[in-house]
Amino acid sequence: MKYSDFSNHRNSSYMQWLRTQKCVASGAPAECAHHIRLGTNGGKGLKPSDYFCIPLENDYHTHGLYAVHRMGEQSFLEKFKLNREELFIHFLTLYLKQSYEIVLEFDGLGDIEKIAKLIEEIESRRPAKKVTKPGGAKKSKKSKVQPNLVVPKASETEYYQKAKELKRQRDKELRDQLSAQKPKQKTASLKDNPFYQKAKELKREQDQKLRKELKQKSQSVTAPKNIDHYEKLKEEQKIKAREYRRAQYQKLKQLKSEQK
Repeated sequence: MKYSDFSNHRNSSYMQWLRTQKCVASGAPAECAHHIRLGTNGGKGLKPSDYFCIPLENDYHTHGLYAVHRMGEQSFLEKFKLNREELFIHFLTLYLKQSYEIVLEFDGLGDIEKIAKLIEEIESRRPAKKVTKPGGAKKSKKSKVQPNLVVPKASETEYYQKAKELKRQRDKELRDQLSAQKPKQKTASLKDNPFYQKAKELKREQDQKLRKELKQKSQSVTAPKNIDHYEKLKEEQKIKAREYRRAQYQKLKQLKSEQK
């Protein structure tokens, strides 16, 4: 008999019990059950029978350095000196004894035959699955829907239109009340302010005066022989412009104080 001759049994009770056993690698309480695919009836995309499982901690299952999913099953079994057949027989025998108080005798049987006998005994003790006859299930009665029934949209109903019109009227009344309570105040433009016009005219005169002075100096020094002298004149022009702007700011500030 070969492992490929076994069925892919699914036994949630056995899997739950197996997680309560001790880890085969560390001896600590197990946290999960690992399906052994190596040499069993599992394959690519096909999980082996639940009876071909071993209990492991998470560190030895997926997370740790010596996890079976990192090392591979062959290296894992060799690392911890484990024999899969002995493990299967041990846990199947223990489960049968604890769950059903049954101890089997294996006179002259090989490992595969022992495993087959244990699985057969466990499967015979499990409750039979309920098989429903085809067509036996009651069909739910579907509500009859009139084919030509057209359900109007909410926006097309008369009630919706009346409510919308009423809301529009109330919003308009509320806006009128708010506008009556807080009349709009027109802000005066600076162009209409006589102080602004006076300051603007004063600035224009000062600009003209400054331009004349600069023009006269530029005519008197058409070709400066000394570059330092030219830079000095340029710096003086900057200082005068800065003083003029400061004076204009003080005058405008004084005009505003007089207005108050």
